[in-house]
Amino acid sequence: MTSDVPHHQTEAPPSSGATPIAEPSELQRMRAERDAALEELAFLREQLRSTEAFYAHRFELEYARLYAEHRGFLQELSQLSADFHRRSRRDDAMREDTRPAPSEPGDTPTLPRPR
Repeated sequence: MTSDVPHHQTEAPPSSGATPIAEPSELQRMRAERDAALEELAFLREQLRSTEAFYAHRFELEYARLYAEHRGFLQELSQLSADFHRRSRRDDAMREDTRPAPSEPGDTPTLPRPR
């Protein structure tokens, strides 16, 4: 009677296409490389987060500065427009007050005679 179970001391387990188990020193080296790579990845992720936070803060500050500058320009433009309209109305009123002298004697207004 023969058994189909391999003997652990004399036979290797059947291969399923996987690579053979590496030596313990090779496993240690690979684990050390993996750990170093994971540490580097964690460091780079933290650097990326820090950089993103820095530039988000800078963007917010720049946006606030530009917004305040824009509001200042709008206020200045509104003031200039109001001044222009005020001067224009004043000039129009002055033009109405200074009417040209009549050129013909019939155009002169007659004043009532004192009694």
